[in-house]
Amino acid sequence: MKNRDIFKECPRYQNKVLCFRKISRNDLDDLYEVYSDVNSVPFFNSDGCNGDTFYYDTREKMKNAIKFWCDAFKNGWFARITIIDRMNNKAIGTLEICLRKSVDSFDNCVIVRIDLKSEYERYDIIDSVIKTSIPKIIECYGKRKIITKGFDKSLERTKALIDNSFYLSKRKLIANDNKEYGNYYVLKA
Repeated sequence: MKNRDIFKECPRYQNKVLCFRKISRNDLDDLYEVYSDVNSVPFFNSDGCNGDTFYYDTREKMKNAIKFWCDAFKNGWFARITIIDRMNNKAIGTLEICLRKSVDSFDNCVIVRIDLKSEYERYDIIDSVIKTSIPKIIECYGKRKIITKGFDKSLERTKALIDNSFYLSKRKLIANDNKEYGNYYVLKA
């Protein structure tokens, strides 16, 4: 079976709580609330992102980030998916999906970044994101290794990852600048 090309046919999917769709410039106001939330920043995975912490304290910075994310999608670098709370029809974060090319043990794997507004950094939401998005990611990327970042300060994220068949890797992710990053969880094959 041929994998779906996420850049030609970005999946739109939902569950009872959340909706996932390709990022849009119209997400500016909602995503500004997410990425200007100082309590969210510790749970954004900015490993290997050239110093970008994803904290955008002005609408202009958020606008530029969304433009970059849209360009990245158009160029096939990575896909940024908006996560919407269906109850209030509001974006509460994003999911980044990227096929990683590197010289470390995480070469040719799919890295998934889950960025949520701090009030949504809860087990039920993270569990819902994982359960709904991982099958769609597998549809697009096949049986490649899938990794995501855990955070010591978020036991709820750690529990959701473990409950969804992720395990903590003993290996470090090595970025292009040779800096090492830990706390990566790998989906069991």
